[in-house]
Amino acid sequence: MLRSAHLDLPEQEAAKEFAGARKKALLRQIWAFLRRNPNCNRLLSLEEVAEALGRWRQAHLLGRQTVPVERIVGSEGRYADFDDEFLPLKGSSEQRWRSVYAALRRDEELPPVSLLRVGDAYFVRDGNHRVSVARWLGVERLEAEVVEVRVAVPVKAAISARDLPEDRRHLRLFESPTYSSPVAGGERSDRSAHARRRRR
Repeated sequence: MLRSAHLDLPEQEAAKEFAGARKKALLRQIWAFLRRNPNCNRLLSLEEVAEALGRWRQAHLLGRQTVPVERIVGSEGRYADFDDEFLPLKGSSEQRWRSVYAALRRDEELPPVSLLRVGDAYFVRDGNHRVSVARWLGVERLEAEVVEVRVAVPVKAAISARDLPEDRRHLRLFESPTYSSPVAGGERSDRSAHARRRRR
């Protein structure tokens, strides 16, 4: 009986911690609204960053690496579910978030997260809840499978949604040298060609 109660402790703690994370996310949203900048805490979407860059191409698998959590700044698909500190914004995240939290508190080994590296910044392909819980627990580094995405201009890890103008034509934290590197075979990527057509 005592053993069963002990095993339930991580789950009980997880429920309390998720409520705390949601409360902090809500307070940050209220503060942003009062400052008349409701989008300032928004998590970056990989797609909108790609649109702002205009030209990019996926490069190669870097393999498993240990990545600083603070350099994970956005998500490929779940950017609406978390804020820029990866605090959960939706109650629908609770079950998965609590499960990850309890597993980490039991020192269970979780699979590495899947990340896209863009310059010095990382975007989550898979493992958003693991990143969220890791940040909440103060974990500094995560094991990750990393794919590098080469872009025309360098991206700094400090980038946030505040650096994206409304029209998304450029990013203030980027420098803008010309892009002339061809893809293998002497042709540019399809995304580069598509971006050129959109600007015409």
